[in-house]
Amino acid sequence: MCGILFHCSATPCTPEAWDSLAEINTHRGPDAQQTQRLQVANQHLQFFSSVLHLRGPDTVAQPLCSQGNVLCFNGEIFSGLPMTLQQNDTEVLLHEIQLHGVLETFAKAEGPYAFVYYEAQTQSLWYGRDCLGRRSLLIDDSDGLWLSSVADPQRAWRELPADGIYQLCLADPNNLTTTHKHTWGDALPAPFPRLNATLPDTIDDEQHEQALTGLMQVLEEAVRLRVQDIPHHTKAETDDVRVAILFSGGVDCITLAALAHRHLPPDEPVDLLNVAFDNPRTGTTSFDTPDRRTGRASLRELQEQCPRPWRFVEINVPFSEAQEHRQTIIDRMYPLDTVMDLSIAMALWFAARGQGSLNDTPYISRARVLISGLGADEQLGGYSRHREAFRHGGWTRLVEETQLDVDRISTRNLGRDDRIISDHGKEARFPFLSTHVITYLCGLPIGLKMDMTLERGVGEKRLLRRLAHRLGLVEASQQWKRAIQFGAKTAKMTGATRAEKGQHKLSSA
Repeated sequence: MCGILFHCSATPCTPEAWDSLAEINTHRGPDAQQTQRLQVANQHLQFFSSVLHLRGPDTVAQPLCSQGNVLCFNGEIFSGLPMTLQQNDTEVLLHEIQLHGVLETFAKAEGPYAFVYYEAQTQSLWYGRDCLGRRSLLIDDSDGLWLSSVADPQRAWRELPADGIYQLCLADPNNLTTTHKHTWGDALPAPFPRLNATLPDTIDDEQHEQALTGLMQVLEEAVRLRVQDIPHHTKAETDDVRVAILFSGGVDCITLAALAHRHLPPDEPVDLLNVAFDNPRTGTTSFDTPDRRTGRASLRELQEQCPRPWRFVEINVPFSEAQEHRQTIIDRMYPLDTVMDLSIAMALWFAARGQGSLNDTPYISRARVLISGLGADEQLGGYSRHREAFRHGGWTRLVEETQLDVDRISTRNLGRDDRIISDHGKEARFPFLSTHVITYLCGLPIGLKMDMTLERGVGEKRLLRRLAHRLGLVEASQQWKRAIQFGAKTAKMTGATRAEKGQHKLSSA
């Protein structure tokens, strides 16, 4: 995980504008910070990166500079490029770009990323996000060109679309207004196919078993790549927690926990982060929320099936503390600014902070990698709108709704979640959003993934429930879907009135 800050204009930016943005980007990468300045034609280029060391044996400061080229990279390359566990992926990435070019390299790289790259040979600036938008990159081009992983509300920032890789040629100082976009599915190969639109006819047990075995293989590999090589950051490795799981107790997160268990040393602790809010608007003053109850129940089942030191971290957030940090959270999720954004961001910000209790003793999770189940609902029919689509239009309408969900993953909330979680020097990783997992699930007929003719808690995410059952997680395989703002009780803690809805702007609250 890194923070990226970049500015390009005919005149250097003021220290005041630059320093405040560099400071908040430093939260993302406390291990190293560095600045690089260039002048190209009549343009002043300034690069800044902060680094959170999560790959390779040593911290590698950025921006990386070689042969006049400059790279700021925020992300992880899990596959697609030739690298070993002992290599830093940013160094490998720069080598591959210089050898094969920007587009060919990123067409092969699998993983979440955002980047800014100056190519000296062509005097071009390249920048972009991965095809799913798993890492934040904001843009403001009203006064020169600004790019930043996270921002303050002092400028007119917007999220850079995750629809391709952008190229700005600096060789012609009189024509700096034209940016060329190399689009996914056009100049760049589409990273995964359209959904298999085959409608259910007769699906036998063998087909179900083949689909289940395939999901097991591809999802376990995605988890393995995301937990296996995280460096230790304390001398006492047996007590050095490297991995935490955002843990509501639902089928998504407990399945990922069980798969992670297979690829970590058996005596290594894993933190299960379970957040609950004291929300006066719910009429209760306790932290006995739905997610707390399901979390505890799933913990017991996880301990039985996958014995290891699971640390169930109860993160209890009093209303007063939530209000104390409210403005910070609003600033970090910017430019998103709705009531629902704040409800979700608040839950994620406190969960990522990791400050809670373990067996009634104060405890702070130091794990730098947070595993999230995001992406399962979109692909496997986990939302109530999937059941409604089936009710109104049968299997055909359900395929259309699921395709819509997959199509808009990159335009929804991943940038916001990245900005929120990384504010604590943590990194979220999403196994269900591995492009290999998405490719596999897109290829399956809809009837193998979900079945809305079955009751709630059975039909939605049916394939994943069967996987959890195979792993011995019988009770967890029957858990219903709850959005985080309702499971943790952050809904309506934003200062909004009862008449306001999640899509309303905070400015109207």
